[in-house]
Amino acid sequence: MSTATILVVEDEPLVGLEIQEDLIHLGYRVPQVVTHGEEVQNAMDVYQPDLVLMDIRLAGTMDGIQAAAKLKETSDVPVLFLTAYSDSTTLGRAAQVLPDGYLLKPLGERDLAVNVELVLLKAQSGVAKKKLPKTPPPQDGDRQSVNQTIQDLLPLDGVYGHRLESAGFLIPSASGTGDFYDVFPLGPYHFVFYSLDVEGHGNLPAMLAFTLRTLIRDLAGIYVKRHNAIPSPSALLEALNDKFAPRAAGALFFSVTMGILAPGTGEFQLVRAGHTKTLWMREGGIVQWLQGTGSALGIFHEIHLEELSGRLQEGDRLVLCSDGVVETLGRRDLDRGYAELARLFQENSSLGVADLAKVVQTRCLAVPEDHRDDMSLLIVGPMLW
Repeated sequence: MSTATILVVEDEPLVGLEIQEDLIHLGYRVPQVVTHGEEVQNAMDVYQPDLVLMDIRLAGTMDGIQAAAKLKETSDVPVLFLTAYSDSTTLGRAAQVLPDGYLLKPLGERDLAVNVELVLLKAQSGVAKKKLPKTPPPQDGDRQSVNQTIQDLLPLDGVYGHRLESAGFLIPSASGTGDFYDVFPLGPYHFVFYSLDVEGHGNLPAMLAFTLRTLIRDLAGIYVKRHNAIPSPSALLEALNDKFAPRAAGALFFSVTMGILAPGTGEFQLVRAGHTKTLWMREGGIVQWLQGTGSALGIFHEIHLEELSGRLQEGDRLVLCSDGVVETLGRRDLDRGYAELARLFQENSSLGVADLAKVVQTRCLAVPEDHRDDMSLLIVGPMLW
């Protein structure tokens, strides 16, 4: 277990106590829960923590963002923001502080553990941003660090539980990526997989992509516990939209394609929320496009989602990608990009998923950089019983 000391800054007593107990259970030292931003520096001097878990909305005259900014004037201790607010104004102010993470409430113990451990490991290895007196770190370095953090969270290529095979790639924009994809198990027989694209470039979209990864996993786990059943992709995306749409005025929006696959039978459900079409590659190189309609998330309180379903056979693959891939392959022409992507898969249909992903990645990187955008692609397929 880790012996790191964590300072929790949270003005809601019950929430602060719960976070403290979770962290202590994980093996960390949590000597105090600070409730006011004005108290942070004194607690830092007393406890010398390795990480500060900082709520943004605090009692008193100094909020968490102001407290973090003041703290970073004298310390290189990493700060992980924890908040229930996801509007663009809050995210924008938080991004200016260059935090080491940003998590939305409610947060489960597992995801709290993953994110805390990630930030601590980065700090210990020297990967985390360091404060140099009177010399702010270069913006390019900050962006590279943000991009690297996103890439570190991507699922590894390979076989999951002898049931599902997946591979993918992310080619981030130099200014900061809003692309992300993930694959994770949900119960013993199902997997969730998705590709998402947050509007824009820079630290703010990257921070939101980082947050969405944790939130999606949390929402899926909460649904299973409450209903003792596997959710539909529509149910998960509606719950995700509810976290953002009530504060949608001026907020960032994001597109998602999400599916749930039972690899043992090949059955899947798929929802497209403002994202690109999904390619279904069948055995023998036959290609079908799945293009159910649905609006992007974080804009409207009520969203319409068309749920598609099907059954994959041995050797079938589903391909999810961001619009950057299609636009790059088509030199900004979407129809041409879709046709080029289909051609690549048809001509290389005998390859495994990892080699297929490399073929597309190589083709994308061959396009001049001034014609490229953020690009991410995920391929999944079942290993039938």
